[in-house]
Amino acid sequence: MVLFDRNHQHHTTFYDGMHAVARAVDVSVFATGIEICDKEQHKKFFCPYENLQIMDVPRDGQSGYAHCTQFPESQLLLDDALFKAIKPHIQTKTPWNIIVMIAILVVLVGLIVFVTIPASAPVIATMIPATVEKRLGALVLDEITRGKLVCPQDAQPHMMLQALADDFAHANNIAPVSIVIVHSDEINAFALPARQIVLFDSLLQQTASPEALAGVIAHEIGHVAYNHSMENFVRVLGMGLILEVATGGGGTMLFLGTELYHNAYSRDKEQQADEFAARAMHAKHYDVHKVADFFARSMKEESGLFEQFSWLSTHPTHKSRIDFFTSYPQEQSSLTPMMTDTQWRVLQKMEGCGFHKERK
Repeated sequence: MVLFDRNHQHHTTFYDGMHAVARAVDVSVFATGIEICDKEQHKKFFCPYENLQIMDVPRDGQSGYAHCTQFPESQLLLDDALFKAIKPHIQTKTPWNIIVMIAILVVLVGLIVFVTIPASAPVIATMIPATVEKRLGALVLDEITRGKLVCPQDAQPHMMLQALADDFAHANNIAPVSIVIVHSDEINAFALPARQIVLFDSLLQQTASPEALAGVIAHEIGHVAYNHSMENFVRVLGMGLILEVATGGGGTMLFLGTELYHNAYSRDKEQQADEFAARAMHAKHYDVHKVADFFARSMKEESGLFEQFSWLSTHPTHKSRIDFFTSYPQEQSSLTPMMTDTQWRVLQKMEGCGFHKERK
């Protein structure tokens, strides 16, 4: 046998798993394995490298330990010097049984992430603690509004839309929602966790009537009522984002969530929200048919401004939604105007929000 470290033996501790106490030993490093010598017991045995497993490496002044498979419960204490001496001889090949186990684990994780979690998202979403949902909503809203102007809550446009949302929520026996109006050239509206609805002011300015705008808001309240927003976070990103937020994180998972949250609703969920909007407006005697104007207007534009309608991009087709809202049964004689022309102008101009200084 060729002895490495011929002029030096490593003094350490060895527990063979068969006796009650660990013993002080000398370890000699050879080309094919290590020799462990217990001088007190006058015992010596050889552990080939193929039988030697590094269970924990020494770090930060703390010893690691190795295991010799000849002794099922054995532990050999490793200091830095002994670890460096044996490390070049330890094979790093992963046994085939480990590879197979890893492959099976990957498949199982894939099934959980892509099948089980999405299918269970509605149930899981209801189990998320309110404190976690509130933190998630705050983090996402902060990400969305970063670098943008937000309409103050005491500005008249915000108070008007918040009152409208409160009215819809109260009439449908659901908890209040919070309206957030953000200055942006993007024409968009979406629901967030923690019962928040974000409206970009470009959508308000390009909507043809108060009823059409009310339809958009009622639609988003529908997503809140059905907890679609939390379902989407669970379904699209699994539990990773939720756990990260629950433990005080944010970061990359939050960024991905912010990018995906409003593009992930299924058509069934969009139809649910549309039906909620129609019922909510009908109950208040608002003209449900005017909601169709919102979609009809976008269909007439093949290019230009309405290409920015991200709110429409993943929803059911314009034609099917126009048909749904225009065919909704209502008595024209019982309809109630939502607001005066003066109120509508104030709303469209975003008076008091401070946005006009930013617009060209």
